[in-house]
Amino acid sequence: MWHKLFMGVINMFVSSKFADKLVYISQIAELEQYVSVSQLYVPEPAKSYDQKYYPSLSRPVSVVSGATQIGVPLKALMKDGHIPKIMDETAANIRANGLRVTGIFRRSPSQATLQEVIAQYNRGESVDLSQHDIHLSAVLLKKFLRDLPEGLIPASLKHHVENVNFNSIYQPLLFL
Repeated sequence: MWHKLFMGVINMFVSSKFADKLVYISQIAELEQYVSVSQLYVPEPAKSYDQKYYPSLSRPVSVVSGATQIGVPLKALMKDGHIPKIMDETAANIRANGLRVTGIFRRSPSQATLQEVIAQYNRGESVDLSQHDIHLSAVLLKKFLRDLPEGLIPASLKHHVENVNFNSIYQPLLFL
């Protein structure tokens, strides 16, 4: 009930055009009208809640397949302790072919090519990135990192990273 009140208060402070874009969705099945739920990461508690309170309306949702790479929490992708395939392959291709390319992260490949390669990774197919423009690897790596739900550094560790004294780390290197 509080969420409907919150949506009402928000509508008072945002433009009417933006307010029209806000939609309250009470169950996962309603979300299917707007996005493909099979390509989203839906936390287990949300799926359990949905099945508990909307048993006749909701259907079991298979959200993260074993191959999905983009938009999935890093913890889920690194269950076995290995670096995610898309991150490993794009970084390796950039190291091998892109270190001397000026503006590698500024240019974009065609959207059709990008979407096709993402779909191949999500289906678990192998992708030979050396057959594509180096900018595709750069954009794939950026997209992977940007779409991480929690970010590369989890919120629980951010304060540790912010408190690192980098001057003490690099000080010995200045005398080499």
